Amino acid sequence: MRMLFRCLVAVAAWSAWLPAAGAQEALPPPLPKRATVWGERMDQALREAASNPTLYVVLHGAEPAGEPAPDGWRHGFDATDFEPAGTRDIPERLAGNLNRLDHRQLSLDLGRNILASVESSPGFRRNNLAYALTLAVAASLRLTDLRQFDAVQEARLLRIVNDALAESPAFQTSTATERTTAYDALIVTSGLISRMTDDAINRKDRELAERARILARETLASLGIRR
Repeated sequence: MRMLFRCLVAVAAWSAWLPAAGAQEALPPPLPKRATVWGERMDQALREAASNPTLYVVLHGAEPAGEPAPDGWRHGFDATDFEPAGTRDIPERLAGNLNRLDHRQLSLDLGRNILASVESSPGFRRNNLAYALTLAVAASLRLTDLRQFDAVQEARLLRIVNDALAESPAFQTSTATERTTAYDALIVTSGLISRMTDDAINRKDRELAERARILARETLASLGIRR
């Protein structure tokens, strides 16, 4: 479940297919590695959410089910909102741990662009962990299980994820900093999976597609789901 490390490897592999970067920004020195980028409590929260029966069956092949909000849902999205806190440095962590300077700048730009693009997307709820986790789940299942969710299914999946997170004891006691770190990391990971997948399809690049699948499997593994 070393998601930060897996993202780092993916950026390095993906950036090898990109042109060299121009001016390079000064980056902080590499930070010490730890078991999870967001800490043990949030790690537990994600596992508890994934083991929620309604989400569990979806992660194992069932179609997302449920009535349109508010009928059939137990929590509003404010239950998984948070006020950003701590140092928001996921793109910098990814970039700062790469060896090649040109790869560092590419990874820094890519991480920042993913965050900015996702957060500015119409309909995306900023600073909400359920939205970020749903992105990661959908992007990963697209590769590991070849599953595509239509608009109705995506809306149902989002509500299922929201309820599961809101009812996780570990999530309820998590800090704003832990939620912020997980949110940023899940968004960047989702963007990496999607970009690598699209590039692999366009280039008919099997090696890049396999790297994307590995990252998707590792993302699901952080939820306790093995593929």
